[in-house]
Amino acid sequence: RGIIVILELKQTSNENEDKVLIAEEAIEQILQKKYADPYIKRNDIKAVITYGICFCKKECGVACKKLK
Repeated sequence: RGIIVILELKQTSNENEDKVLIAEEAIEQILQKKYADPYIKRNDIKAVITYGICFCKKECGVACKKLK
């Protein structure tokens, strides 16, 4: 309780693309579109954690950022 997790999922079909870089861009999207803002301002929320995940077939890249 009191912990919010926000996920942004991306997909690429190019196996040579940097999946972690795309995952970091997904976190930037969360910040730019202010998905977390309503939760950051609330006193009853202790932590807001964002994850960007990029999938390519059976591989994935993950990035994480704690906002609160």
